[in-house]
Amino acid sequence: ITYTLRVAPLGTDPISNVVVVDELPADLELESASLTPVENQLPDGSTELEFLIPELKQKTDIVVTAKVRSGVVSGSKITNVASASVPGMLVPNQAPFISHRVYDAAFSIEKSG
Repeated sequence: ITYTLRVAPLGTDPISNVVVVDELPADLELESASLTPVENQLPDGSTELEFLIPELKQKTDIVVTAKVRSGVVSGSKITNVASASVPGMLVPNQAPFISHRVYDAAFSIEKSG
């Protein structure tokens, strides 16, 4: 599964220290990401991927590739949640999650926020 997390400033001024958090469900295993994340294992088996964008001047894409873990039943629904925040700034919540059913064929997801 490959998907894109797209982060963009709403105005013309650059934004410092943007943190993008992507909660990778327990049914998925990270294979690669275009930015290096800090990985935190959560008690429910999911993995929190935390990406830091030091200075957001324009639209920035983070491409994540994950594989479905063995044993996940074909037709299972997997929900992925992502959010962005900036210390001391309220960031509007814009379509932070996407879900897909697992089938035997590969597919890709583009998530824009």
